[in-house]
Amino acid sequence: MSDLKLDRVTGDLVFENGDLVLTQGQDALEQRILLSLMFFLGDAFESPAEGIPYFDRVLVKNPPIPALTTIFRRAILLVDGVDEIERFQLNYDPQQRSIRIDFRVRGVLGEVVTIKDFIIDG
Repeated sequence: MSDLKLDRVTGDLVFENGDLVLTQGQDALEQRILLSLMFFLGDAFESPAEGIPYFDRVLVKNPPIPALTTIFRRAILLVDGVDEIERFQLNYDPQQRSIRIDFRVRGVLGEVVTIKDFIIDG
C-alpha cells in the first residue's frame, strides 16, 4: 500500500523533480498513524464523528488517563494497515500539562513502526 508522501515538518506534499513522491511500507504506515493521531474530532465535515476529542477529553485540566489510553489506542488500531499494538505507554505530566505517548505497532504486512515521544502540549 502506498500514500502520497507528506513533509514531516510542514505537512505539505513532497515533490521531487516536479513529481509527487509516494511512500510505501513502514514509512506509509507510520505516516498514516501520525496523521490519525493529529486528526481533531469534527475536523472533517463529511465524517464529523471521526478524530480524537482533543478539546473535550484531551486538552483539559487533569484528563482521565485510562480514558486517554483508550482513545489513543483505538485511534491507532483504526488506522488502515495496523494489525496490533505491541507496546503502548502514555505519560501525563500535570505540571507541564503535556502527554507523551510511546508505542510500537505491527502492520498487517509485518511492518513494525515505533514512535517515541509523540507529544501533546496542553
